[in-house]
Amino acid sequence: MEFANNPVLQEEYYGSLYLLAASSEPNTAPPGLWGPWVEANPAWAGDYTTDYNFETPPLAYFPTNHVALGDSYDTAMETWLPDAEANATSNGYTGPYWQCHFGPLSNGSYETPTGEENIKSNGAFLATIMLNHYYYTQSASYAAFIWPTISEAATFYQNYLSSNGTTYDDVDDSQVQKIPIPKPTAQCRLGL
Repeated sequence: MEFANNPVLQEEYYGSLYLLAASSEPNTAPPGLWGPWVEANPAWAGDYTTDYNFETPPLAYFPTNHVALGDSYDTAMETWLPDAEANATSNGYTGPYWQCHFGPLSNGSYETPTGEENIKSNGAFLATIMLNHYYYTQSASYAAFIWPTISEAATFYQNYLSSNGTTYDDVDDSQVQKIPIPKPTAQCRLGL
């Protein structure tokens, strides 16, 4: 009832939906950190920052019934799958390891030196949006479409996490950028 009787809330809600749709049209590149609003010299060259920023706009697509806007998000993630796999291999891991910044350049922007993002949760963040898309639509064809990417993302964690016999532990990880990537231990590489 509060929404129906609150013109300010309605204005904010519908204005936000307009901005979301204007920055996330189907079959176009998804918005980067600055959306489409900064056209000249955006910080980080407008990279997709996968430590949560790139994943934040799509969180609103599904509960507001704008599912089609998620298609461009999927394309960006899948397009970078080979680079994420190469990143994992070069750091001694298996599966895709999405770095914190990607696109439009292969290793993020000129402001994002390679080898300085040690956030292992990026792939899980990225996969969460695809899984939300599926949970809202329950589409079998969409599930089949995203399965290879989701399966590959799971491969990284299957081989990265360490088992202590009772739990699987996340070691040598970082919650922030700019911490050098440690090489995996033999235990981590073997997935023990």
